Amino acid sequence: MDNCYLCGNVFDTDKVKRHDEHIIQQAIGGVISDKNILCFSCGEYLGREVDVSFNEIFHSISTRLDIKKDRKLNKKSAIKGILQSKIDQFGVDLGEIEVLWKDFKVTPVVPMHHYVNDNSKVIIYAMKKQAKTYAKKVERESKFKDNKPEMVFCDDIEGLVSYPFKLDGGAFKKGLAKIAIGFASYLGIKREDVPLVLDIKTDNSAEIRRNIQLIQYFPLGALDPRLEELKPEVGYFPTHTLIIFTSLSNPSLLVCYIELFSTFQWYVILNDKYQGDPIYEYFYQRLLKSDDYNFEPGRKYYKERQGILSYLGISDNRINDAYEKQKNNNDAKSIEYVEIEIVKEEHIKKKYRVDFEQEIDNSLSVFTTEVIKKGFSSIENACDIKKGVDLFYDYNTDREQFKILNYKRCYVSNGEYQDYIYSLMTLSGSDKLRNYSFSKFNQLTAFTEMEGIKRKLEA
Repeated sequence: MDNCYLCGNVFDTDKVKRHDEHIIQQAIGGVISDKNILCFSCGEYLGREVDVSFNEIFHSISTRLDIKKDRKLNKKSAIKGILQSKIDQFGVDLGEIEVLWKDFKVTPVVPMHHYVNDNSKVIIYAMKKQAKTYAKKVERESKFKDNKPEMVFCDDIEGLVSYPFKLDGGAFKKGLAKIAIGFASYLGIKREDVPLVLDIKTDNSAEIRRNIQLIQYFPLGALDPRLEELKPEVGYFPTHTLIIFTSLSNPSLLVCYIELFSTFQWYVILNDKYQGDPIYEYFYQRLLKSDDYNFEPGRKYYKERQGILSYLGISDNRINDAYEKQKNNNDAKSIEYVEIEIVKEEHIKKKYRVDFEQEIDNSLSVFTTEVIKKGFSSIENACDIKKGVDLFYDYNTDREQFKILNYKRCYVSNGEYQDYIYSLMTLSGSDKLRNYSFSKFNQLTAFTEMEGIKRKLEA
């Protein structure tokens, strides 16, 4: 794109500077970015007006998962919660106390202590930096004057903790709309082609609409419910997924499917009168941290430069274009510096992007193996499963080929292909959707708890 999708102004080197925009917000682990969709001023504006509130919704989740946020300053956050377990590892009934989660450890918000074993021991519950000061306070109690009890320090309470999750409807909708517009722009879809999420004014400026049409995903048919259950078991979990596609039954309907943390799954309707070519494009990334990439170009890099650039999908034209766009700025960088920054950026994306098609193919393989072992519940069920699996494979070539183009787009019911969008419109507000949302959230919560245990064992 040559212009900012929000203000409509054409990018130049002085007045309308390009903004390095993360399409999925950095604070929730998004790694896909583009410098050609928003100007600096509009990027900063949307960051304040949309991203801050949207990111706050997922703050507890992204912090406890300790996901990569791709920021130079990434301070450790503390999350408040309520202890649900009645008895801790020392046999003490702590009740529903308010606790802090930080760096995979749980401590009371306010330091506390309990005597056990006929006052022969006292358990000090506090963070390490608070423990010594609090212990001195405990020592001044009357129980210490005659028979001094043994002090045991606990900076990590074992037990089930519930953490707040408040879904602000307005902030959530705007955040999803911004992701959808950003991804559409990243793919080269014009701002005029997403009128149901972006309102373009007579002065050519635009604003994100408040009343966007969201449709919650729910797995339909005989195949998709099990594929959702398998997500934590097959491949990477959790992940972010973006898919933009035109409906198979109605190519004038342009839709963006957004899935965050493998849990929050929504369709955003972009255009119901789309005139462009049929499309199915996706982005898929994992979230859990991997080792950081320290890039220090030296003789070896320049010797193998072309191979590295080819592996990362970086062309010389891209490097030259990026250099040309900023060379007249006051803080212009050398072409070598520009190249290094692009290599770093693409390497991070490469690390966190995973093979989407391979993951779905693997899930289908696990599913079909299960079905073969367990058998079919009915002939109709067998037909639907066979047809559902066939949606993902091309048998018209010498070699069976996997195809992703129907994922989250359509499904099979009663032997017929059905369009997800139109089927889900009838489910809005149903108990099925609410129960499914709870099950997905519980799936993510259980995974997060297990990751915390793993981190503690590795420490």
